[in-house]
Amino acid sequence: MNSKLPPEMLVPASVADSTPTANLDARGTSFAGAGTMTPTARSITQEVLAIARQVQASQPDVTPVAVWDFDGTLLRGDCSEGYRPTGEAGYAGLAEIAIYRKLSERYHPGQMQHCWQEYRMVAARHGKAAAHSFLVQAFAGAKESELLALSREYFEQTLGRWLFSDGVQTLRSLESNGVRCVVISASADFFVKGAAAVLPLAECRIHGIRLGRRDDGRLSHDVVAPVTSGEGKVGRMWEVMKEMAAEEPGRSFLPVLAIGDSLETDGAMLEAVARNPLPVGTPLSLIVNGGGSAASRGHRFREISFQTTLGLELVKL
Repeated sequence: MNSKLPPEMLVPASVADSTPTANLDARGTSFAGAGTMTPTARSITQEVLAIARQVQASQPDVTPVAVWDFDGTLLRGDCSEGYRPTGEAGYAGLAEIAIYRKLSERYHPGQMQHCWQEYRMVAARHGKAAAHSFLVQAFAGAKESELLALSREYFEQTLGRWLFSDGVQTLRSLESNGVRCVVISASADFFVKGAAAVLPLAECRIHGIRLGRRDDGRLSHDVVAPVTSGEGKVGRMWEVMKEMAAEEPGRSFLPVLAIGDSLETDGAMLEAVARNPLPVGTPLSLIVNGGGSAASRGHRFREISFQTTLGLELVKL
């Protein structure tokens, strides 16, 4: 554990560090001895690979893409805000730890309550997207390299334990079978990119809310559009498709899966993927752990459940 953090920010060392995962062959079944996939991960993987195979058989120059939210979808809780359920183990968020490390010019160690009060006020007055931007802007003036280093460290030591087994196994299996996975998150870009330390994804595949740069190279107060929350996730998703196509001339990229946990922050992205026509077949949009509740029935996506994390066997929140 990191001795630089106060005890209340640390997860107990007794939690397990990993869980078995599996690779899939071209038919979507596990190799002998490759490990045990959860039924949920196996079911999603097989369904998505069936769609991907149809698309590639029709248009071989198309790379199928799975678009993931992060907080609440791959990770139990929120990497920026933390997770502290009543009566259960939890963790501090990266925003709190970065402020504790004196990486914010706006807030000083000991001012976290004040930060959250202002955050909630912005959310109530202007909505979640504005609140997400507000939290990212708290780190204007910092060196992005220092925030990224902190994030990588914290994912390796603590947050990796709180990833959902179903999500990680599904992501890894899709990647190993040619489905390009990307993350579009409402957390700060410099926080969520740290997940690359524990996921089979490069940092360039993980996208969050970005800040511009000042003349001295430090982060500015300016938020780079689009803000990756709500409708902004849709805009960033299509930007990412174009960026990947520019890096690989002759190929195009189409989302065959979108998965999130919140109608408010992910619903527009899920709906955009569900309504985007494929050359053949129908894309799949999933909402995790009741994030859509009854409201999701009016949309083109269905609900699924992720419960077990890599480090803690949790049945219910």
